Amino acid sequence: MADTVAVQARDLSVWLGSHKVLEDLTFDIETGSFVAVIGPNGAGKTTLLRALLGLVRTYEGSLLVFGEPPARLGDRRHMIGYVPQRSDFDRRFPARVLDVVMMGRVACRGLGRRLTREDREAALRSLELVGALDLQDRPIGELSGGQQQRVFLARALCSHTRLLLLDEPNTGLDVASQNRFYELLHNLQHQHGLTIVVVSHDIAKVSQFADRILCINKRLHIHAAPADVGETSLLEQVYGCEVEQFALARQRPEG
Repeated sequence: MADTVAVQARDLSVWLGSHKVLEDLTFDIETGSFVAVIGPNGAGKTTLLRALLGLVRTYEGSLLVFGEPPARLGDRRHMIGYVPQRSDFDRRFPARVLDVVMMGRVACRGLGRRLTREDREAALRSLELVGALDLQDRPIGELSGGQQQRVFLARALCSHTRLLLLDEPNTGLDVASQNRFYELLHNLQHQHGLTIVVVSHDIAKVSQFADRILCINKRLHIHAAPADVGETSLLEQVYGCEVEQFALARQRPEG
């Protein structure tokens, strides 16, 4: 697999138990690109992220991340960072921001290894990268939704991450926080060469920032640049309902 391709799927089918969740997906994700994965509820979007993380063992076809099956990346697995849905977080969790970010270093060190000064410095650099260095001593549960997302992003970035996976990162955020978060992702992509894959229901928002739209509903229905998606009739067929026309949202807002 060429270095210009971060992810390669060929005839990928994934099962959860006896249920086929994804069927015959074939696509490439270029290194340094921003890809939005869209589709209705139950379409298999989160399952695709789990497959990229090496957490899905039962599949057919081929799935390669940086030239290897995800489960075989071994000590290179730290190159994949993951930001889960905010609903997965318990606000009562008693930890400082810096402690939460340092948890991301476990991918480099391995479970049971003591974290070092180097790990602390890496966590501080990640907080600075996302504009949250001033939050390092705050309890994570006291932060706003937008601040928490920046902290979780810093945690995902602090292990020499090259591929960043995010599952519904704007859930529960107000519009201003959503815009700031996506602008941050945009800057990370272009200034640091990150490959970014975002699962989202917000077609209009991700279309402003994504290089490619990957629309799935068990099968792959669309894999194209936002400007090339064309009419919404195919999207409406995939979603089974009317879909907001997102042609006006293809341009990223100024400022």
